[in-house]
Amino acid sequence: MRRVIYSFYIDIPKEKLVSHHESKDKFADNYEWLLASQQRYADSIGVEYRHFVKDKPFDNYVKWFQDNYPDISYYNMRCLDSYLETI
Repeated sequence: MRRVIYSFYIDIPKEKLVSHHESKDKFADNYEWLLASQQRYADSIGVEYRHFVKDKPFDNYVKWFQDNYPDISYYNMRCLDSYLETI
């Protein structure tokens, strides 16, 4: 089995945020430090580190997924995960 640590960042525009505006600012201020810390940790345990951002390929995938699987949402996936943990 191959081990990897990954992070995923979506920079949500402030006008679309409902709450936690201060957290968004603090995350943005510390973005580079956080990535470097995650990379150092991955290096220290000998695993690959991958960082993903919201970009055009991600947007294309989201559209494809919504077009092909309109009944599946993140909430559905969480319910499935919870169910699988019980069997």
